[in-house]
Amino acid sequence: MIEWESPDKEFWSEAIASFPDLIWIAEVYWDREWELQQLGFQYTYDRRLYERLRFASPQDVTLHLHADMDYQCRLVRFVENHDEERAIAVFRGKKHEVVSLVMATIPGLRLYHQGQLEGRRFRIPVQLARAPLEIPDRAVQQWYERLLAITHEEMFHLGLWRLLTVHSTGDSPGNPLMAYEWKLAAKRAVVAVNLSVLPAGGTVLLDDEVRTHAHPTSTDSITVKELLTNTESTWNQGALSQQGLPVQVPPHQGRIFWMVQEAENLSSEARQGASQKKELPG
Repeated sequence: MIEWESPDKEFWSEAIASFPDLIWIAEVYWDREWELQQLGFQYTYDRRLYERLRFASPQDVTLHLHADMDYQCRLVRFVENHDEERAIAVFRGKKHEVVSLVMATIPGLRLYHQGQLEGRRFRIPVQLARAPLEIPDRAVQQWYERLLAITHEEMFHLGLWRLLTVHSTGDSPGNPLMAYEWKLAAKRAVVAVNLSVLPAGGTVLLDDEVRTHAHPTSTDSITVKELLTNTESTWNQGALSQQGLPVQVPPHQGRIFWMVQEAENLSSEARQGASQKKELPG
């Protein structure tokens, strides 16, 4: 039996240091993501999120997003890749939209697989150099055009992200509603997601910083635009900051609330739903 000596230095650390201009991504499993990040990989696969979106409860997905931000920002988020079945075949109906909404609006590297944006249904083994002809699913294309146009906003890439507390209403046992926000300068977007098969409602509490600095008797108004249903409402800023944002979300759907203060407006690109996303298939 041949016995091999352990190397004096860690292979991956040496390899990565030898090619500093490359972006290193590890397709890693078995809870070794953090370990490989420490060895120098800029990004590691987040298969745990995929598994939880597919098999686990909404609460498990929320718990997954409590991880340290330095770690989360270096995870590759996906709902489809070369090893898995097509997302449209795994996540049926509205669930496909809501899981892709989560993937597109949380920190990390967002991976869109070849054919995902067209709604392709056949998984192609990487050994093949050909694929069956598939007619693009126009409904899927339109969904991604809207989603990518919204998340093309600079805030979803350079902003500060954090989970928000949700107080459930009486008809939402177990608090299936998940909410988080992005902030960049005066811009703010609150994302509320219902990954359950039942309607979910609750009050989304804004972050502590806003509640601390907003006077409860403020008469200033704030316009809240919901980007997926194209609805708009006006709230008293003091009440909204102190009491929270009431939200009702149907099963397997999400909402993106854009909060407009003073002259701050959403870019025309996101308003119109034009698809000019640069962060495209990997």
